Amino acid sequence: MLKKISFKEINNYKDSFSLFSDSQVALVKADDIVNPITIGWGLIGILWNKPCLCLFIHKSRFSKQLFDKANSFSLCVLKDEYRKYLEYFGRVSGRCENKVEASSLEVSYSNGTPYFVESDLVIIAKKMAETCFNTTIINDERILNWYKKDGVHSIYFGEIIEVLRSE
Repeated sequence: MLKKISFKEINNYKDSFSLFSDSQVALVKADDIVNPITIGWGLIGILWNKPCLCLFIHKSRFSKQLFDKANSFSLCVLKDEYRKYLEYFGRVSGRCENKVEASSLEVSYSNGTPYFVESDLVIIAKKMAETCFNTTIINDERILNWYKKDGVHSIYFGEIIEVLRSE
């Protein structure tokens, strides 16, 4: 069972610097498709005077086209016994199969935004903006090399509208 908590209580669970030290799963819904994707990079904080969650999705991922169309998304910190799905959600494309059905995890919704019931923590975000990395302004050669072969990540900025925590 998940209960609503305040944005400020996220740090009681996991501080913002360690939230992305382990991969998490994001869920998005567009065109009647619910698709999970493993997320290794993200930021949480305040932007435009609002609590904000930023996720980074590579342009080659099926999820990117869904994130582009969606008005909201969720970040789910799965309970330990379900973290085995993180590798699967990152390896298999939603273009090829329905990852939700294959995982047997239960999807629920908050104001139309999907999340996994089997989560310890869920952050629901309403999309505020999106952009792409601009490689002409990257100063670090190691980071620039990352993008030379396959292109850049898109950045999705979401206002945190709800946080749920397992009881």
